[in-house]
Amino acid sequence: MVVPSNRVPVVVTLIRRENAVPDETQTIEAGAAMTFANAGAPYVPKVEPLLSPLGAPCSEPPWAALTAVDLAKGEIVWDVPLGSIEKLMPVPIPWEAGTPRCRRPAAHRGRPGFHRLHAR
Repeated sequence: MVVPSNRVPVVVTLIRRENAVPDETQTIEAGAAMTFANAGAPYVPKVEPLLSPLGAPCSEPPWAALTAVDLAKGEIVWDVPLGSIEKLMPVPIPWEAGTPRCRRPAAHRGRPGFHRLHAR
């Protein structure tokens, strides 16, 4: 099985439903907070990445990875960074540190396909 992972730590804050401001246009971005409807609950969770003052995640890279797992053996077969931060930095640095903004990879018949980096 081939699975993508996002390894950026997040801060989850519970906001009273009446104080929450819904954002219908929110997207999954490395530096943006997201809120979730959590229907019927008195609180709405706000999830945001834990970033340094420079905007980098507060964890060791890679921040996103593509991992192949042998389900029969319960072992990781291979693990590679997913994406480059080159297009996310003010100064282009070609560093394969994994990119939290990556879209999910495609797989067909057990073979990994291609992924597309969602960078500005």
